[in-house]
Amino acid sequence: MLKKANRVLKEVKAQINIPEGMFYGNFKVCTILGNLLDNAIREAEKTERKYLGIELYTKAGILLLFIENSYSGNIIKRNEKFKSTQKDTASHGIGLENVRKIIDKCGGEINITNIEDTFKVEALLYLDSIK
Repeated sequence: MLKKANRVLKEVKAQINIPEGMFYGNFKVCTILGNLLDNAIREAEKTERKYLGIELYTKAGILLLFIENSYSGNIIKRNEKFKSTQKDTASHGIGLENVRKIIDKCGGEINITNIEDTFKVEALLYLDSIK
């Protein structure tokens, strides 16, 4: 995913401080990261700024994840949930909801905000819950 981001975006900042292979094959973490990065890259590509920032690290038994990206300002939100802005909504729009469900089932937390031209996702997961 980061290779794609570096190829299609103007600015990519990544600070990843986890042991190599720590989450290799971990379905929960791969689903969370895959969905969030896919959404962030797709939206950032649509903007002039074309920015993605990711910070991922562990501390005291917790996985902390911060992703921010530039976005066009077009957001569809229903009942406090973000909906897909893609044309084919039948095939899209479930990724962020899956992320929320996984994080909730693991007793973690997720915070999603959008301010001006920046979309931010902050997530916290307890390492014991994602094994």
